[in-house]
Amino acid sequence: MAIITLNEAKTYLRVDHDTDDELIQSFIDAAEALAVSHTGNADILTLDPMPEDLKQAVLAGVSYLYDHGTDPDNNIALVMEAWLASHRSWAF
Repeated sequence: MAIITLNEAKTYLRVDHDTDDELIQSFIDAAEALAVSHTGNADILTLDPMPEDLKQAVLAGVSYLYDHGTDPDNNIALVMEAWLASHRSWAF
C-alpha cells in the first residue's frame, strides 16, 4: 500500500506524459519514506481511507523534488512535518 499513487502525483503535478514516471515514482518513494521516518509509524502506509493530511504531505514532497531536485538547502521537510505531526508516534 502507499500514501499516494503515481496517477495522483501526476495529476497534482499536471504531468500528462509517461516520460517521467520512473522519476516521479522515486520521488513518491522518498517522500513516503520521510513520512514513515518522521512519524515513526510504518502503519501509516496501510491506512484506509488515507487521511488527506498524509496525502498532502507526500504530494508537497513530490512536487518540491520534481521542481527543484534534491537541493540540500530546501525546507520541504519542515512543510511535510507540519502535516505529519498529528500522526507521529511518540516513544520514550
